Amino acid sequence: MSANCLNCGTHLQDSYKYCPSCSQKKDTHRIHFHDLLHDAVHYVTHADKGFLYLLRSLATSTGVVAREYVEGKRKKYFPPLNFYLIVAGLFVLTMTTLEKPPTDVEKENPRISQITDPVEKQRVIRIYERKAVAMHFTAQYSNLLAFIAIPIIALIYWLFYMKASYNYIEHLIAGMYMNGFTNLLYILLFVPITRLLAGEQSSRFLGVYFLGQLVYSGIFYYKFINRTGKAALAKAFGATLLTLVVWVAGTSFAISQYISTGFWGLVK
Repeated sequence: MSANCLNCGTHLQDSYKYCPSCSQKKDTHRIHFHDLLHDAVHYVTHADKGFLYLLRSLATSTGVVAREYVEGKRKKYFPPLNFYLIVAGLFVLTMTTLEKPPTDVEKENPRISQITDPVEKQRVIRIYERKAVAMHFTAQYSNLLAFIAIPIIALIYWLFYMKASYNYIEHLIAGMYMNGFTNLLYILLFVPITRLLAGEQSSRFLGVYFLGQLVYSGIFYYKFINRTGKAALAKAFGATLLTLVVWVAGTSFAISQYISTGFWGLVK
């Protein structure tokens, strides 16, 4: 007995187990809890195009993942935008959970009470208050900052490789895979450890992360562009170093200017 697909309406022959148009199963049934659980486990662990399969591939094959995806192997890997959205959500959840509650500025910084000039004292208080606002913003809206970073990073790589066969959007896809993976490592490994460390140790460990990000991203793009030789490897690392310098310098400058001057008096 033939039937129509309940998803798209395509006519199905008796021998069909799946719809040839949308791939939905011909045989559907009422949804129960075990169906949701099965879908969740399948979504993460499925050997082909699962989330864990993608992580393993990004760790072992790096840029090959992005290259194969843009060249047509779309069903093999977890979609780049979905992957990046999940990482961005985890990033926000982690940073907001670990964010310290607001404290009294003067109690937190005893030296403020030693300032006798009321104008200078108010100026210093505002600096510390803006610092707290900046820290809160970077934690609360880290996903927004990450989304701003990806198009800028993709643009720099595209400018470096304008003679290559990839267009800007394909560089954007590579950036989602590459930065999604490094951001995930930051969430799972570096954030918890830096919270346990203090002061100079934390800064050193953060430096280790940026060094690791540079090495991973350089190798990633070397394999993504798929050109061999020392010159191609040096170019990949050069482009990666430039993207890190531009992003870190740009964000650091913006944050420092906000904290110290309130964007030259535009913000109180």
